[in-house]
Amino acid sequence: MSVEQVPPGGARKTHPEADSIDSLGADVAGILDSVDVPIIVVGHDCILSRFNRAASDVLGLTPSDTGRPPSVIAALADLKDLERLCVQVIADETPIRRDIRIGDRRFLLRIAPCTQSGGQITGAVLTFANVTALRASLEQAIYEREYTKAVLNTVGSPLVVLNAELRIQSANRAFYVLFGVSRDDTQNVLLQTLGDEDWKRSDLWQSLRAVLSGTSEFELQEIERTVPSLGRRTLLLDARTISRDGATAVLLSFQDITELKRAGAAVQESERRFRQMIDALPVAVYTTDAEGRLTHFNPAAVEFAGRVPTLGEDHWCVSWKLYRPDGTPLARDETPMAITLKEGRPLHGEEAIAERPDGERRWFQPFPTPLFNDAGRLIGGINMLLDITDRKQADEALQDANRRKDEFLALLAHELRNPLAPIRTGLELIRISEDSPASIQRVRPIMERQVSQMVRLIDDLLDVSRIASGKIVLRRAPSSVTELIHSAIEAQRDAIDAAKIDITCKLSESPFVIDVDPTRFVQILSNVLHNASKFTPAHGKICVSVETIVTNNIPCVAIAVSDTGIGISTAMLPRVFELFAQAEAPAQRTHGGLGIGLALARRLVEMHGGEISAHSDGPGRGSTFVIKMPLCERVAEVATTSNIELPRVASRVVIIDDNEDAANTLSMLVEQLGGSSRTAYDATSGLKVVKDFQPDTVLLDIGMPKIDGYETCRQLRQQPSLKKINIVAVSGWGQSHDQQRALDAGFDAHLTKPVDPEVLAHVLTGNTRRRSS
Repeated sequence: MSVEQVPPGGARKTHPEADSIDSLGADVAGILDSVDVPIIVVGHDCILSRFNRAASDVLGLTPSDTGRPPSVIAALADLKDLERLCVQVIADETPIRRDIRIGDRRFLLRIAPCTQSGGQITGAVLTFANVTALRASLEQAIYEREYTKAVLNTVGSPLVVLNAELRIQSANRAFYVLFGVSRDDTQNVLLQTLGDEDWKRSDLWQSLRAVLSGTSEFELQEIERTVPSLGRRTLLLDARTISRDGATAVLLSFQDITELKRAGAAVQESERRFRQMIDALPVAVYTTDAEGRLTHFNPAAVEFAGRVPTLGEDHWCVSWKLYRPDGTPLARDETPMAITLKEGRPLHGEEAIAERPDGERRWFQPFPTPLFNDAGRLIGGINMLLDITDRKQADEALQDANRRKDEFLALLAHELRNPLAPIRTGLELIRISEDSPASIQRVRPIMERQVSQMVRLIDDLLDVSRIASGKIVLRRAPSSVTELIHSAIEAQRDAIDAAKIDITCKLSESPFVIDVDPTRFVQILSNVLHNASKFTPAHGKICVSVETIVTNNIPCVAIAVSDTGIGISTAMLPRVFELFAQAEAPAQRTHGGLGIGLALARRLVEMHGGEISAHSDGPGRGSTFVIKMPLCERVAEVATTSNIELPRVASRVVIIDDNEDAANTLSMLVEQLGGSSRTAYDATSGLKVVKDFQPDTVLLDIGMPKIDGYETCRQLRQQPSLKKINIVAVSGWGQSHDQQRALDAGFDAHLTKPVDPEVLAHVLTGNTRRRSS
């Protein structure tokens, strides 16, 4: 650009060409003021000498700024090295570009050398191209050739002016760099000839001719071209027609969008991976726009929502009804996601309840987080919904189990104290009566019943544990249903008679046979009868009936136990076979028991391949329990029973037990059976007593302090004189693995406390080596 320098104070040297130069300067000023691109001209001393109207509007320049360095201009205050750049451009005669921001607009600053018509550098031209409004600035470009070239050279994007034949008329430096040609090589040359074969065959030329003819507007086109200095680049082409003196030309611009395309592709790839990651998550995740409309959701969110949401329509709540943890409704604008979008802050871990369209309610924890763009503007949010329904249910179940455990422990203590009370009272009565036979005869049946009750409670607990660990083995045999029922009734006869209940049987004459473990099946029937007697008031009735049925084409027998007792409520009926289930609160209980009997009966029935069910018309209307078992075609084995008196023994017995009462009472029992005994209350003294007394049998407790029963047994076995002695473990631990451990340790037998006198008699006579009970 040729620019006239004006001396300070406005003085001007006059010469013959002054008028023409003034006229030219005026034309330049007028032309520059018509351009929307802000342009500033500085001299060699980097002092502002001229600027156009766009510079005044955009940069806030006034005439008083002429003669000042550009760095003092308020709009350019952030450009600390502006004057240094101007000096560099004037010295190197090489344009410099910088991306700058003025206010909320971005500009491409190009500093180019300013030359006179003779080629002398007189300063620098600063142009501020608003890259967001490139088209508008181009439409305002000056058509005059000299000045058009200067303005075009300040634009960073390649520009070329083509005539009606699409020949190159003028172009800026960026164009020549892009195509790797010079101005002289391309003047009036067809643009179509400057590229490869793909370029020559492009439909660009047809589009440009259509624009020149006015039949259509140019549509943006992308092309790829190898740039000598930059390699393969992607260019965005745009074209506009310009007219002068009746001739129509076309201005074609090339915008390098290679990096933008790569960034757009990277964003798409990142978004694809982001969506894949979200879709793979096992928790519900969704995203929204700034208004809360759904923009994406993963499969887990669909499952959680109960239906497929509609993008752009459904909001974060889909069609849920939301509730706080206390059950009160939660308005949509009070939800965590609504607060996050409103306040632009994340929320974490606030529990809530969602009611889905199908009515199901789910507990969840939302983790909403706002999303912002590069400018810091809220553009939406992302929310992860952690479904904690199972955890909540597990917590509730755990709390319920803990409550039931506490109730059961209290109940167990209650049920164990109940039989202990009459036992203790009976012992006191015997003491007061000075062991009179009459008192003993009255008290003994009571104490025997209470001990039996305690043993029953403990046995039930052990059986539950054995079933849970899979340690119960059924010894099945064809058995008569009639005999099994009679055995169960006899086992419960005392309890039924004591409760003053009338029991009847409606049994068929047909010899129904089932394949069961007789002992365990009698236990099943006994538990059901015991339950009936416990909940039937005095003078009530129990009826046991048997009939044949067909279940799934299999002949079965149905054993029904009906009573006229208190009945079962509708709420309790589904839970009657649950372990520790109680129809009454602990403080309100009027009936004994731990709630184990029916649960144990059901598990034993299921182990036999049968089923048990309960029926009741409600409280006060009695209940019926039905046991169904497949019939067996084999003949029932006849059980031989006879009343066997306890054998008399002549054994010498040493009892070693740290519980003195247990040792002494067992010693008295041995002597009642005809034997002679000695007692010791620890292992050390026991070993000495055995050595001195030389017994036939040693009854040895397991759980003793210092030296336990296992070690004591080993020490006894190590003495040659005691190799043939019969060593029997006597322990309160009666699980199958406890019994096996005792046998493995060298014991000849294992007896579980309290010891059955009949079993003890057989052990002392030597008839039951290597046995457990």
